[in-house]
Amino acid sequence: MLFVAACSSPQEQKSEKTVNEESGRKTTVTSVDLLQHYADFIQSLDSSKVESVSLAVKKFQALFKESSPELCDSAFVKFQHFYERMEGTASLSVEGDSVLQKAYWDEVERTNEINEDLPALKKYEKKLLRNGYRLEIWEGNLMAGTDRSFLEKNFYPMLSSPMREFLKLCHSDDDAPFQHDAGIVISETEYVKRLIQWETFIQKNPGFIRIDRAREMYRMYFTFFLLGMDNTPAYDEEINEDGKEVLTDLEPYFKTAYTYLKKKYPKSLTYAKVKPYWKAVDEKNLDKMNQLEKSYRKEGIMIDFSKDYNLYY
Repeated sequence: MLFVAACSSPQEQKSEKTVNEESGRKTTVTSVDLLQHYADFIQSLDSSKVESVSLAVKKFQALFKESSPELCDSAFVKFQHFYERMEGTASLSVEGDSVLQKAYWDEVERTNEINEDLPALKKYEKKLLRNGYRLEIWEGNLMAGTDRSFLEKNFYPMLSSPMREFLKLCHSDDDAPFQHDAGIVISETEYVKRLIQWETFIQKNPGFIRIDRAREMYRMYFTFFLLGMDNTPAYDEEINEDGKEVLTDLEPYFKTAYTYLKKKYPKSLTYAKVKPYWKAVDEKNLDKMNQLEKSYRKEGIMIDFSKDYNLYY
């Protein structure tokens, strides 16, 4: 069930009314034409300027203010592709601003701690916030990241209920990422809740325009729930006295998470898939674990690390 590029569904040839920007009169066009017009506008924007994001927002609101939520969802997908690409432009502008970077690193050196509350940073961040981004510090480096509240403010009233729910789930992960530096950093209960939230969303919205991305989100959480990460492994492998490779016991974090999953969501698909795997871990049955992993990858609910894997939303 889970998370790569978004997929869009074909639009029916429905008539939509839009306002001619020059005459101010309403004209009738098909939904496909309206979407193409918006796509062409986005394509014409200067991708080297973060202000282009605000222009794309204004155009969206002008073209689709009287459109159905379903059509707005399709248009939003086009905007979001652009918005995600422009995150690179925003980060380059932050990384390339020598005055801003000097102010930041001077303060880090002076205080010997990471500090985001600098006047110079706040002044610069205002420009980013106006265009949908915010300053972030990642592993000590100052850069730009997406500001999901910008999407909420400018798009939520026009989007469908499933799209708003989807974006809120993404927002929660942005505000509190589940991992940092190859280690899980959220509580056991929070991890389980996110797994179940994505499972539930996918089951409720099988025809959602971004269902592939929702499935990718689930796949990500499910995979690391079974395996752990480099700095938070679910279990480990070691060589015993006979020179054979054996498994260690399940780590306490995952024992707690599994117990919570079993108690709160015993009828969930997640529990049905996790139960036999962790039983195999408990029995130190590597063959069974490998068999289940292969099966889950085939089902599309577990990451296949042998293939290229780009994680973003």
